[in-house]
Amino acid sequence: MQGAINKSAKLLICDDDETLCYLLKEQLLEEGFAVDTVYDGKYAIEKMKTDIYDVLLLDLNMKEVQGEDVLKFVAEYNSAIQVIILSAQGEMRKAIECIKAGAYDFITKPYEFDNLLLTLKRTVEHKNLLVKTELLTKEIHKKGSDTIIGESPLLKRVLNLADKAATADSNILIEGETGTGKELMAEFIHKHSARAEKPFVVINCASLPDQLIESEVFGHEKGAFTDAKSAKQGLVEIAHGGTLFLDEIGELSLALQPKLLRFLENGEYRRIGGITNLTSNVRV
Repeated sequence: MQGAINKSAKLLICDDDETLCYLLKEQLLEEGFAVDTVYDGKYAIEKMKTDIYDVLLLDLNMKEVQGEDVLKFVAEYNSAIQVIILSAQGEMRKAIECIKAGAYDFITKPYEFDNLLLTLKRTVEHKNLLVKTELLTKEIHKKGSDTIIGESPLLKRVLNLADKAATADSNILIEGETGTGKELMAEFIHKHSARAEKPFVVINCASLPDQLIESEVFGHEKGAFTDAKSAKQGLVEIAHGGTLFLDEIGELSLALQPKLLRFLENGEYRRIGGITNLTSNVRV
């Protein structure tokens, strides 16, 4: 089951179980990966200072330098390395904390090799997507709002689609994992649209509590809640004539979704505490 995606990927396995390291390395070599192994976190850090790796398979519990310390090093030294945590059955909470700290995924020991291989291939694909996103970022920043001609066929297709979306003045859903450039693509579409001279406004829907999100998006009237000492414009009002990018829109509460749907359908909204319907011409 070798493939091009495997042959370009270099892996580092860090586990103090030398037998497991040897067997896993042999299996992954057969799948076309380039593989190095170390048996302690200290040596993993030393290897990553001198060699370039795409993915680190990292055990949590080791004798000297622990897995969490290695993960911290990766986050500070080279966050482009994707980390898969190898955790024991009783380490689920620690593994989840590692995901929050930047690891891409985790596998629970004992594991089926096919499951590990599937996770590994998905991780490599994610890494490749991040590299392509970085290329797109550099192209957009280099050329600004001018027409961008990408080098790769994939980049050309993406920018082609974005150019078409820019000319149609309708709301757009941009899908993709965290870190794959959704905001960048939204800004590109805005800059290539008839709204380019108007505001491009961004809000992360996962970053604030529900009531604050509603207040940020739609605004509030004076006295609408305890700290509302004056009326406040919402982002839909601030972005009038331009584009509003709602990042992590899937995190919106069920209570707020109907209000957003109403705005998307007819451009009408109310500030929190308001009794008057307001309108704004915004692309979302």
